Amino acid sequence: MTGAASGLGAATVALLRARGATVVATDRVPRPDDAGSVVADVTDLASVRSAVEETLDRHGRLDAVAHCAGVFRNALQPLHLLDDEIWHETIAVNLTGGYHVAKAALPALMASHGALTLVSSISATFTQPGGSAYAASKAGIVGMADAIAVEYGPRGVRCNSVLPGYMATPMTGPLLDRPHLREQIEREVPLARVADPAEVAEVVAFTLSPAASYVSGHALVVDGAAHLTAMTSRRDNDRMWSRTSPDA
Repeated sequence: MTGAASGLGAATVALLRARGATVVATDRVPRPDDAGSVVADVTDLASVRSAVEETLDRHGRLDAVAHCAGVFRNALQPLHLLDDEIWHETIAVNLTGGYHVAKAALPALMASHGALTLVSSISATFTQPGGSAYAASKAGIVGMADAIAVEYGPRGVRCNSVLPGYMATPMTGPLLDRPHLREQIEREVPLARVADPAEVAEVVAFTLSPAASYVSGHALVVDGAAHLTAMTSRRDNDRMWSRTSPDA
């Protein structure tokens, strides 16, 4: 489980452990309070491979993997003005990180006929002004998960992507911790609220479980039906452009 230190990753680790699963929680920072954790940086293939090897040394097999690590940097900049550092960091963690996790884990998952879940976002298809890097990274995750489902299905491996909408996590805190903005967002969601990470964790856990034994190649949307409404507005677009110079 990558991205296990906070947000959706931490919620999924807690849920799976509560159900009796042995979970190796990976993140970039050590977790001295968690004997089942392993340090891994998803932007570094060697680091991810080392985490997989350590898992196999400890437990002898690998049955399921979820890539929950992610970053979001909305600088409210149109693409031609986007800071290159934001682009490279976002792609490195969200998309290339998923590639590294899959590349390192798939041999073990073929041996166990296991499952791989890659966390995407509804931004893969419903983006926001200033979110081009995030949208590209999350759309890539869906495409890669679909390709893995086709390529590795004959080897007994299932692969799915999970597309959350707004969740109350540290990553969305700068936005959702502002009451007027949260109220505005929740007004546009048919269920009239943002998700608790535990609710999305339930879906990630399902895709990894035997209960989903014939579910592969799906992009499971978990957004309170927000994808059926406009995910952005002209106001958001106007706000982005108002931050640029007139001749940009």
